[in-house]
Amino acid sequence: MKTQTGMFFDPDPEPEPEPRPTIKKPEELWSGGGERYRLAREKGIVDRAVSLPGDPEWTDMMAAKAEHLAAKACHATFHKQLGTPGPHEFRLPDGRKVDVKWTPRDGGSLICRYGAIGDAEIYLLVTGSSPEALTIRGWATSQRLHSSVRDLGYGPTYVLRQNELTSGLPI
Repeated sequence: MKTQTGMFFDPDPEPEPEPRPTIKKPEELWSGGGERYRLAREKGIVDRAVSLPGDPEWTDMMAAKAEHLAAKACHATFHKQLGTPGPHEFRLPDGRKVDVKWTPRDGGSLICRYGAIGDAEIYLLVTGSSPEALTIRGWATSQRLHSSVRDLGYGPTYVLRQNELTSGLPI
């Protein structure tokens, strides 16, 4: 630390963190995740959540809200049905495909089941345990995520911690 006129200052201060996108009116987020959960199970689509305890309908509802938040923040079209437009959630205005990963844990990591490589080019992490708390934490390219394999106690898993993500939005 250097001093200047009796005050301490950091010669290389940390930059101010960018504001993290959140939703101002959570009631505007789609709340049909429970319906989507039931329809997906009826069609035989397996719940692919990685180690999330609790009510699976709540998990799908929150994941749907996280996907909707991310699509709105990225100026993209949100699709309510699973598998529409594909295994990814939406396309960015430049055409890149985005897969949104949600966790209720504010400090949670971007996690994807090992071997579950879809067609997404971008993976985006949203955290929050309630619609009001949903926050976009950052993103990574598929190459970056798939090069980071860790064992979290249930076999190899693609994992990036929040400090390993690119901050802001991929637009």
